[in-house]
Amino acid sequence: MASIPLANATTVDVVLVQQPGTVADNTTVFNADLSGLGIPHFNTITLTDSNSKSGGSGGQFSGFDLDAVFLTDGADNPINPTSISFQAGTIRGGGAGPTFGAFSATSINDSIATLSAFDANDGVPNISDVNGFLSLGDGGIVTLYFDPAVAVAGGLKLQLGEVNLAPGESVTVQVAETPLPASFWLCLSSLLCLLVFVRQNRKLSRNPVS
Repeated sequence: MASIPLANATTVDVVLVQQPGTVADNTTVFNADLSGLGIPHFNTITLTDSNSKSGGSGGQFSGFDLDAVFLTDGADNPINPTSISFQAGTIRGGGAGPTFGAFSATSINDSIATLSAFDANDGVPNISDVNGFLSLGDGGIVTLYFDPAVAVAGGLKLQLGEVNLAPGESVTVQVAETPLPASFWLCLSSLLCLLVFVRQNRKLSRNPVS
């Protein structure tokens, strides 16, 4: 059985541009123009905390405090991801975690971290009011998955926000056209072999050897 080669992912670094003013309680918005990525489509966007270990609060609020992240098309219609994965970074100052807005180091609490809207409450002056965002932890990673893949077109834009932006708090962003996993191709190859086997058996049953 011939193997089917797996192509490498095509990854593009994205430049964020800080927008003036703030929204929600005290969220700074960053935009990125995705219309000229140089690839026809993509299916993942990965945000990685700078791991500067400085800026903002420590403890459960360590790292970039993500209020929202989503795409908009040329008509400003939102394009939300099919799913989101999370890998928390370290907790500054120690502590077991999880970071704010998470159930665990790999699970987001969607009732708190409402990442499809700029709606964070920074908890100032009343910490009991804090709500609406996900703290990544130092070096934490969030990946957005899109199925079907998003076609790169004019006006396509990434929007995200950071609560109470402070020096040292930043993320890097990469957009990727990620190939299907090897297990998919193995399964597809097996199905094709099975189809050939069935067709050959049908031919033999219709034209038995005398």
